Amino acid sequence: MGEVSRYQRIARLHCLLWKYHDEKKWAHLKKTCISFLLTLGYSSVLSRKASKHIVKTFEFSDLARNSQLKNHFSGENSAYSKMEKEFLMSHSILKQQTLSPKYKIQWIKAYRHGNPFKIFYYLFKEHISLFGMQNFFLALRSTLVLFFLAYPAHYFHSWKLLTKSFEFYWGAISRAYSNDEIPPQF
Repeated sequence: MGEVSRYQRIARLHCLLWKYHDEKKWAHLKKTCISFLLTLGYSSVLSRKASKHIVKTFEFSDLARNSQLKNHFSGENSAYSKMEKEFLMSHSILKQQTLSPKYKIQWIKAYRHGNPFKIFYYLFKEHISLFGMQNFFLALRSTLVLFFLAYPAHYFHSWKLLTKSFEFYWGAISRAYSNDEIPPQF
C-alpha cells in the first residue's frame, strides 16, 4: 500500500475527532485535536493552546444537547454562546478569521433541531466565510460533501465511510491551499 498523503492523515484525524467526541474519550480527543492541527500546519505551541478551547466546544455541544432534551432553552442558548466563544478563542490563537464560528454554531443547532435547510444554509455560509467568494465552488463542494456524505456516515457511526467522506472533503481543500496553513474545520 502506498504512502498516506497529508489530506488522508487530516481526514483520518477529523474522523477520530468526531468518534472520540461520540465516545466521550476526552483525553484521546485532545491528543487527536493537537495532531490534527499539527498536520494542518500549525506550530506545536499554537496547536496545544487552540486544542484546549476546541475540546471545550465539544463539551459545550453536549451541554447544549442535554439542555435541549430537557426543554431548557435558556441553558441550550447559553451553552451555544459559550461554545461560540471557545471557537472564537481557538480561531484567534490560530490567527484565523473569526466569522465562521457564528455559522458553525447555527448549523450545529439546526442539526440538533432537525432542520436540514438551515443546516445546509449555515454550512455553506461557514465555508464561504472560511474560503471566500473567490473559492465559491470549493465552498459549495465542501458543503455538499459534509451534508450528503459525512453527516449520514457520522449518524450511523460508519467510521470507515466517514473517513472516506473526509478524504473527499480535505482532498479538495488541500489542493486549493497547497502548502499553506489550511483553515481549520471541525
